[in-house]
Amino acid sequence: MRFLADIGKDEVAHDIVARAEATYGVAAHDYVLSGRQNPDADLHANLDAMKVISHNYGGVMGALDMGPPGQRSKPARN
Repeated sequence: MRFLADIGKDEVAHDIVARAEATYGVAAHDYVLSGRQNPDADLHANLDAMKVISHNYGGVMGALDMGPPGQRSKPARN
């Protein structure tokens, strides 16, 4: 988390990581929704998988924007 918080201080690096994470998140959601991850999954299993993807995205972006708890270095970006 400290690594991401340090990267988040640099505007160009922040933008690169944020774009990469968003691209990965979109591709991961597409993979789940297409049925390629688990062809036998029902709607609830797919929603659970997407919840994990979204949680991970939020963790990366939170660390990038704010840093680890107790180490907040700057306000969040919109």
